[in-house]
Amino acid sequence: MDAAGADGHLFATLGALLLGGDRRLRTLGAVLTAGAPACSALWRPEFASTWCAFAAVASLLVLGWVRRPRGAPPVT
Repeated sequence: MDAAGADGHLFATLGALLLGGDRRLRTLGAVLTAGAPACSALWRPEFASTWCAFAAVASLLVLGWVRRPRGAPPVT
């Protein structure tokens, strides 16, 4: 993927999370938005691989979201 395609992908993915209605989605978007430039700065030649690894680790936030106790009210 060229730089323009990667930028467009990040913009669409992160923008949707940051503009989401759920507080936890916005938190995930903020974490991933902070991680993208960090991955780029530290590992530019391997950005796609490090970005995917970082996003996989950050997805633990989603795991916490879906594993909330039964009957717990949704967080908005």
